[in-house]
Amino acid sequence: MQTALHIADFIRSHAGRKPFAAWASIGAPHPPILVPEPFYSMFDPASFEAPPGFGETGEDLPRNVTEDAPGYQAVRGWTREQWARAMAGYYGYAAFADHCLDVVMEALRETGALERTLVVATGDHGEMLGAHNLYQKGVLYDRACRLAAVFSGPGVAPGARPQLMSHVDLMPTILDVFGIEAPAGVQGTSLREILRTPQTAGPAVHFVEFNGYIQGGIHTRAAVSEHWKYIWSEGDSELLFHLSDDPEECCNRAGDPTCRDVLEAHREALQTWCERTGDFCQPCEQTC
Repeated sequence: MQTALHIADFIRSHAGRKPFAAWASIGAPHPPILVPEPFYSMFDPASFEAPPGFGETGEDLPRNVTEDAPGYQAVRGWTREQWARAMAGYYGYAAFADHCLDVVMEALRETGALERTLVVATGDHGEMLGAHNLYQKGVLYDRACRLAAVFSGPGVAPGARPQLMSHVDLMPTILDVFGIEAPAGVQGTSLREILRTPQTAGPAVHFVEFNGYIQGGIHTRAAVSEHWKYIWSEGDSELLFHLSDDPEECCNRAGDPTCRDVLEAHREALQTWCERTGDFCQPCEQTC
């Protein structure tokens, strides 16, 4: 809340003066789930169902989502009731984050700056919340890495967008909105036209990477298209999910002969991206 209040004060102090830019890291929701009332008690744990994949053994999953994942080890053996309490607290924390954001938005409304200010709200990661018996992040399931990104302001047409974007697209997109050329070597792509015209086609494939945990020992990459997600884990098994039919990513299709062409296309797209970006991982060396 203090961050939101500071940003709101900053906005008011610049009302009617020269243009400004502000970045507010609300830091919520985030463990530990300690949030003030009435938000902490806003959701009833009894209203939450068991998370997707609850109780699965994980025998066929890569080690980075089981034995090597702190988000797995820390909650091993949790009961459905424990997860329900965590979910209720997390949702209350998300509501508190919305409240903090509104503190910032109210400052823009009060000063008359809202209509001429570009506002971008997103997060840095999602939350597994018990899905596949995992907590927090560090894996490439949608619940951990597919986030909302909300844009509001000049040049942004109202409405939802089905196109995907990446965090690396944020900077070139924002610069482009203000007519500023992105620095050389930026990996991201400006999606300004998608903001202006929702029907504009976006990139066919997006990519996700994670390198982390103790001594950076886990290296995993994903290629995500409109309907499919391919996940490569260094030295481990591959995952392929049909996101339209299997949004909770419970059925690995990597070994399905009918999906061979899809698997190969996503492998190739990922390898090309790794080469283009100078990635130290080379998935083709393992899978080809």
